[in-house]
Amino acid sequence: MIETPVLLFSAVLFLLASGLLNLIWGRRFPRQFGWMTGFGLTVLFASAVYGWNELIAEGELSKIFSRGWILPYNEPGAVTVGIYQDALGLVAIALISILSGFMMLDTLTRAPGADCRRERVVAAISMNCAGIALAWLALTPWLSVIGISITALGGFLALGDKWGESDEEAISATRYAWAKWWGIILICVGAGILAAARTPLLWGADSEWARNIHSHDEMGTALLFAGLFIQLQSFPFVTWVTSSSSGSVLKRVFLNQLGPGFAAFALLIRLEPHLRQFNAFTVFGWIALFSAIITSAIGLLQPTWRQSLACWISAGFATAFSILFFSGAPGALGFLIGLLLGGLILAATMNVLGKKEAVAGGMAPGWLRFLAFLGVAAGTGLAGFVSAVGILQWITSGALSSGWAAVPILMYFLFSLNGWSLAWGTLKTRPVSRVSWYHVLCLVLIGALSLAFVWTGTITAGFFGVDESFAPSLLNSLFLISSSTPEGPLTLTWAYAGLQLLSFGLAYWMVGRKRDLWLALREVFPRGSNFISSGFRLDEVATSGFRGTRKAGLWMHWLVESVVWDSGMARGLTFSIKKVADTVSRADAGLSAALLHGLAKTVSAPAKFLQLIQNGDVQWYLLFAIGSGAAILLHFLISKGLT
Repeated sequence: MIETPVLLFSAVLFLLASGLLNLIWGRRFPRQFGWMTGFGLTVLFASAVYGWNELIAEGELSKIFSRGWILPYNEPGAVTVGIYQDALGLVAIALISILSGFMMLDTLTRAPGADCRRERVVAAISMNCAGIALAWLALTPWLSVIGISITALGGFLALGDKWGESDEEAISATRYAWAKWWGIILICVGAGILAAARTPLLWGADSEWARNIHSHDEMGTALLFAGLFIQLQSFPFVTWVTSSSSGSVLKRVFLNQLGPGFAAFALLIRLEPHLRQFNAFTVFGWIALFSAIITSAIGLLQPTWRQSLACWISAGFATAFSILFFSGAPGALGFLIGLLLGGLILAATMNVLGKKEAVAGGMAPGWLRFLAFLGVAAGTGLAGFVSAVGILQWITSGALSSGWAAVPILMYFLFSLNGWSLAWGTLKTRPVSRVSWYHVLCLVLIGALSLAFVWTGTITAGFFGVDESFAPSLLNSLFLISSSTPEGPLTLTWAYAGLQLLSFGLAYWMVGRKRDLWLALREVFPRGSNFISSGFRLDEVATSGFRGTRKAGLWMHWLVESVVWDSGMARGLTFSIKKVADTVSRADAGLSAALLHGLAKTVSAPAKFLQLIQNGDVQWYLLFAIGSGAAILLHFLISKGLT
């Protein structure tokens, strides 16, 4: 019987193979290879469900399928790979399989010609899901990094489906690739520094892996977190997020933002108990907090809803990172699940609203507006949704009790304001005549997955601070926690509700009325608004830095070639060096010849004498024999006479 870890890994490999086949032959056989990817997603989901049932039936918390790769096992610097089968990873795989299946359904049912390279999108979905699954299944950080890389590659393929239409698409894909691969390089360097003097880190095997702290650990941790933070695409890494694109917003959001961010959080959540003691963890928790504030402000002043939605999701990832620092992994995962589901719902809704062609039959377009508000509620942490678990644990864990309490309050207010502004903006969009019923049904089911009672067994996710559970909490069981009801002052939870109501009302005042006041603000302050919405011109600063480096290199080349090398001093120095080298060469040649001549003189005389003995005739042998006998006789007579 095949073991479950092997079955899960085989499903991941099958998805990767189907993605490659779609990329090569998908244009000739779109339906065949498209449904092949759908079959792979089904197998992956079924394997995750079977693996979870197996853990429950056997009463085990996890299973490990480990294999060594480089250097012997358990030696410092060894690279080990394997599969870690636990409830957390299996739930994440099942969730991403469902969402990828929705993406496949949306792609395959799209009208022919609506996307210029549909096979690339299907291949991107396969690689995206396979990479995320591998990141959550990985037993070690190294295999998680491979999963993150595969997910980034899938996003790059998705951006490349419209390269032939405009230069903006190629520029957007290039920016995305640069950001992702620089992040992966930093992750590898940081992980290499941490692993240099330690045994391989296996999830669930050693909770005190980082007990021996070395001087270089802080640098390794900082580089590792910096690489993971780049994957989240929050400020200051928003140059790709704020770039314009004419492609499908659903594809862009899911394959280029939600998928890579979810894969990066697989490594973040696994590493959190091991690296929390380092100072770099605290520093990046506050960096994420300020990054969410700036990214939300950038999103509010974006000229189009596409870019504003991308900034809202990026700010949400930074918020999840901050929740991970303040309240731990369970709250961060709860908020992350809400952001993942809510972002997908909002992107799919606004993608349909942005279409110009009519849809025959179907349901009333009013459902789309309802779904847009549902997606924002799921993503911002409204009470009753799973994301509220993270927000409530965050505000009751001490984030608002310090002297910097205004910072998280401002962050959450701006994040909620950006989300509700997007929701109110859908009321001004003129939708198509009808909406496909299966599209609405799928989004309603995804919205149902974001409700709190599915994950926590409660109605409000603990808003009132009392135990209101009517079923076991799935979220608690993933981290082996007995209870997660927020324990803190009730005034803090009501302050959270007040921030939600204030952002909801202000968003209506700014966007929901006849005139969009955010656009009016851009008209009144065009330079300042453009400066903020462009990410504070960081893209231009980076470009200027590259240009300055190139000019500095050219100037140094000119300085060496024209000023230094062609000057009289350089020629004189060259002449002196050549003369000294020639003199040393001649002296060396003369000395070598003299030594060889003296050695030949010294050796030639004994050699000729021995050669004479060897080549002599019989008379010489008799002469040497008589002389030797006389010498022996003389020695004998002398010795006797002395006696």
